[in-house]
Amino acid sequence: MNNTNSDDLMDNDEWAFSLADVVDFFQEAWKTLLGGALAGLALAVLGWLAVGKYTAESVMVNNKVSGNAITVGGKPVIDSSRAIDLISWRSLSQSLPNLATELLDKDVLPDEQRGQIKAMSDPAWWGASVKPTFSLSKADAKELAVISQEMQESGSADILNLVVKTRGSSEAAAAANAKVATDFIMQGGAYLSVRDAINRYESQVLTVDSDLQKKITDREVELKFMRERAKQLEDLRTRFPANVVVGSQQVVDLKDSNAKYMPISTQIVAVQSDINAAQEDLARMRDKLAQSALLRSFVAKAQEETGKLHNGFALIDQLLKIVDGLRTAASQDDVNAQLVLNTLQADLVKARTFFTKGLEIRLAPSVKPPALALPLVGGLLLGGFAMLVFLLLRNALKALRAKQALAQAPAA
Repeated sequence: MNNTNSDDLMDNDEWAFSLADVVDFFQEAWKTLLGGALAGLALAVLGWLAVGKYTAESVMVNNKVSGNAITVGGKPVIDSSRAIDLISWRSLSQSLPNLATELLDKDVLPDEQRGQIKAMSDPAWWGASVKPTFSLSKADAKELAVISQEMQESGSADILNLVVKTRGSSEAAAAANAKVATDFIMQGGAYLSVRDAINRYESQVLTVDSDLQKKITDREVELKFMRERAKQLEDLRTRFPANVVVGSQQVVDLKDSNAKYMPISTQIVAVQSDINAAQEDLARMRDKLAQSALLRSFVAKAQEETGKLHNGFALIDQLLKIVDGLRTAASQDDVNAQLVLNTLQADLVKARTFFTKGLEIRLAPSVKPPALALPLVGGLLLGGFAMLVFLLLRNALKALRAKQALAQAPAA
């Protein structure tokens, strides 16, 4: 019985460590632990050199631009005399990744831009790499999720600037990626704005054409009957000249059942007034139809250019050339054509002005080298810890093998 207890005690003592044992262990293994830490340090440096990225930071100043609303994705991007706000930026940042994916699928990007644009095709990149700076203080930033309408109208949700961060294997690569990113935000925003405008023009043409044709037909039929009525009233005035002279004139609605008892001259004046109004309406509707035809011609040419050009500024320049061509072909006296072309030109210039002057880069991007302190500390700790675990396991295996050998040895 006593022998059994002694054996158990010995087994437990084999795994018991004293402070002296720990000190002896580190005295014997400190060189090995130091070697492991230095090896981890060397691996950390090599990893830093291989995968360490320079970080470039560009600040896009969000100036205030007056003008009518610019739309992207069917949502307003700028209100009159106001800069981009939080809601508008969310709309724009949701549309730009889709545009980046579209450009990658069409394979229209230069090789030096593909890497950065591919990163920007991920919606998560926009949340991590583009940070809006609001007019609210940092202490109030947590309240942005519940901004009231009054706060938005007072400008509390205005974005002062956009801080864009990009990465690269070298200082030059990080700066080049920063330029690609900021150019894409401006050019892509302009492209989406113009494309939305063209789609809006197309919907307007399709709706106006069908609606106006119906209204013109209805008005022409009504005008025909009013002219026949006017002719009949002229015949009645010839047959009944005594009914022509009347002491006073008054306004008459020909749809009133009592109008037929009014003097003939009064009825003639009333029906002729309606005929004139109907003719004026027809002239206005035909003018709108002519404007719609010119707008349809612009939309057809603009859609061709939209499929070829994906730089928003280059697209706007080409569309302005189309407007100039249509203006040259139209007569200078054609007020309808000049009105449509002036409107198109104003919309295009407004979009270009907003994305060139509204979003402005005043300073070159600042580039920071990859942080070295954290990899060094991490390499030292991980290398030393890995070596410590290795030594402990090795000693434990030695002790286990010695115990097994002792157990298998024949008793004396």
